[in-house]
Order: sequence, then structure tokens, then C-alpha cells
Amino acid sequence: SSDPAIAAVNSTGAIETFGPGEVTINAIDLASGKNGEAVLVVKPAKLLSITVSPGNPSTSVGTSITLVAEGTYTNGEVKPITPIWLSQSPGIFGFTNASAGRGIAPGVATIVATLEQITGNATVTVSP
Repeated sequence: SSDPAIAAVNSTGAIETFGPGEVTINAIDLASGKNGEAVLVVKPAKLLSITVSPGNPSTSVGTSITLVAEGTYTNGEVKPITPIWLSQSPGIFGFTNASAGRGIAPGVATIVATLEQITGNATVTVSP
């Protein structure tokens, strides 16, 4: 491999990828001595889903809570993300900053986290 930080051939001959980029893979047939190469383009992992935590939080009117979002990617990685947050019932629960919100009135509100056109949600219950 021309760049083992992007991809490398393991001991069984399989190619393992480690990050996005372009790499040249060389192969040699030990019996004939012939060799060849191929260019491999590794694309960045794509976001598959968003999980909002806590999943179904509760709060009371005037009390703030902080929500956290994690993204699951095509390479299996799960990591914290910074989505756009939206309350579908802003009269019940509203956001005061990027991930913190406050109970406005008693009821139930669906909270949506969006990033790269992928959404995740949670239901917030606000008590008096």
C-alpha cells in the first residue's frame, strides 16, 4: 500500500481501510514473479442514523435539560455529533441554545435532531 493510513493489505491478503483517500495497492504473484497494481479510492463514512439521549426525557416547566446526539456511520463507528435541534411543539418545549432546552408548558413534545438530511428524535414530557 502506498499509504497505510488509508488502506493496507492484512496477513490474509484482504484489504483493510482506515480513512478516506486514494491509495495504490501492489500485488506480486510469488510463483511467477508477475506484479500489478490498482488504485483504491476510499470514500468517507456516511451518516446512517442519529440517536438522541436521553431517549424520552422528562422535565418540568421552567427547568432546562441538555440533549446529546450520536451518529452511527456506514463504517460502524458511533460518535457524538452536533445536529440542528428542533422542537415540533415549541409552546411546550423550546431550545435555549444548541442542545439545551426548557419546559415551557405541560405536555409532550417531539424533539428532532437533523444532520446531513438524517434525523433522530425523542419525546420530551413536560410536567407542571
